[in-house]
Amino acid sequence: MDIGKIAVFGITGAVLTVILKEEKSPYSMFTAIVTCILIFVFILPYLENIIEKIKGIGEGLDIYTQYISVMIKALVTAYISMFSSQLCRDFGQNSIGDKIELGGKVIILISAVSVMDDMAERIMRFMQ
Repeated sequence: MDIGKIAVFGITGAVLTVILKEEKSPYSMFTAIVTCILIFVFILPYLENIIEKIKGIGEGLDIYTQYISVMIKALVTAYISMFSSQLCRDFGQNSIGDKIELGGKVIILISAVSVMDDMAERIMRFMQ
């Protein structure tokens, strides 16, 4: 099971980080960052699979590809902002983590507003 691999890798990285924190603090942070990045890289193929399935659903339902594109960008933005903000919090930088989350939310909101604007235009044209 792949979650087992992720869990073992994560626990190993966490243990190494704690051990190095007592011995050599700068290496501790580096180990934690590398562990998180490698876990994220391991997860990427699954995220790509999800994106492909969402595209397939959109094509099957005849939803405008622009809407699917915005949804995928929002999903990716949410994952990246959550991942990086949690990493900042792990290092005690809560305010930076909060700002990263805020940036992700603003970017998602901008995307949502553009979709709502397009839908409003289509409704107005339909009603005329």
